[in-house]
Amino acid sequence: TTGGGTAIGVDSKGAVWVSGVADPSTTGPPSSRRLGSAGFVAKYDGSTSRKVASVGFGGGTGFQIPLNTSVKSLSIDDADAVYISGSIEGTLPSTPGVIGPQRGQVGRAYVYVMKLHTSGSTRYATYIPPELGNVHLSKALPNGKVLLSLIREDSRAPCGTKFVRLLRLDEGASRIDGEWFLQSTPSAMTFQKDKLYSAGRLLEVELPFAATADAHLSQYANGLDSVIAKLDLSKPSQPSINCVLNAASLLPGRNSRGFDGSVVPREIVSLFGDDFPIAGDDLQVTFD
Repeated sequence: TTGGGTAIGVDSKGAVWVSGVADPSTTGPPSSRRLGSAGFVAKYDGSTSRKVASVGFGGGTGFQIPLNTSVKSLSIDDADAVYISGSIEGTLPSTPGVIGPQRGQVGRAYVYVMKLHTSGSTRYATYIPPELGNVHLSKALPNGKVLLSLIREDSRAPCGTKFVRLLRLDEGASRIDGEWFLQSTPSAMTFQKDKLYSAGRLLEVELPFAATADAHLSQYANGLDSVIAKLDLSKPSQPSINCVLNAASLLPGRNSRGFDGSVVPREIVSLFGDDFPIAGDDLQVTFD
């Protein structure tokens, strides 16, 4: 089949796990030419000479329309459980007791997460409501949990149209037990001692964000900037400023080089972000 692999991982025993997408519309018999792409996960021994287990899901048709499946991420936890995530237009073999055991309209892409035992059997499979965003990346965490990076688009938002939300699912995917926000699209994530490190790029080229005061590069340079973020997952999400806009025009500040988020004395601005506390006497904003 065509489509190819999308992710790879190696467990503590040296077994190789590969995920990908198979497209029967280009290689299957005539009866399969209208089938959508299906997702797969395969486990091989350390020499990759023998397939130990494999799982296929998704694909098919709905009302004569191909239903496609993507597999965007694969990660393995410290107990050798395997997590895969992506989007699915068809039906997922979901399991009871999860946050999303059922989907809505067939044909609409839903985010999914699957957790597999080292034998290849399914521990859980769940849908994620599409209003939470589209999955971009996932990362296995200690204690059987998984972190999802979701990108949500909102054309009405003043700070660009894209937002990144990090959701942590508990061991059985029965609930969301943590939520954080990022101001960049993560291309890679790593985890160490309750700290998540993310590297990526800006969500919106012309919308700089407020970096932390002690950052190596705290001033916005240009739309090609890379971004490194560090989050403490042992603590609740902290207030995050996505952008500072002129209160009248709702545009970011600019200088001769273009938009850089700068402000001037006595300018009235509006702050947009996530997890702001309720305004009160203890709410303070300081510009340096």
